Amino acid sequence: DSTPQALSGYTIATDRSNGGRFWDGDIAEVIVYDDDLSDIDRKGVEVYLDEKWGLGLGLRASYGSGNFNDDTVALGLTTEANIVLRLDASQYKSAVTDLAIWGDSSVYGHDAAGASDPEVVLAGKNGLPVVRLDGNDSFSIPDEFTAGTVFAVAEYDSASFTGHDGLLTGDGSSGTEIYFGGEN
Repeated sequence: DSTPQALSGYTIATDRSNGGRFWDGDIAEVIVYDDDLSDIDRKGVEVYLDEKWGLGLGLRASYGSGNFNDDTVALGLTTEANIVLRLDASQYKSAVTDLAIWGDSSVYGHDAAGASDPEVVLAGKNGLPVVRLDGNDSFSIPDEFTAGTVFAVAEYDSASFTGHDGLLTGDGSSGTEIYFGGEN
């Protein structure tokens, strides 16, 4: 369902209702827009993230000129327009061993409160800092906001990934979950 959903009790790096399902790996950036993006805008954000984080997907060439929005201002990536949550590890200039608050750089200030001991590791991805979670760490965002389109740049530890480890989850009420999992 692509209908924007109102979320509260949003969590990062843990499954919303199943204990023991924590993310074990790095999170570079999370961007949440308040509405569904058009295909051309979605592709623009994907190209931006691919190039910023050195993902090596070659999306600029793959999508082709004129087939994506290359205007970072129009996409809100410099002004935060329409972005309701932006957690960007590249904002950190020094290592942090126990990240208590991951500051939201959107205008809404939905800061994420760290549990356990997530850390900021410098030069983690493409020479930029990442937030590292060891399989016991998580973040919570108690505020309610509407999520339409969600982007996350993250890498899990394949040795410990179970296929059900939570990366981003909503409040768990029917129809409001945003859950990213994966397979080994």
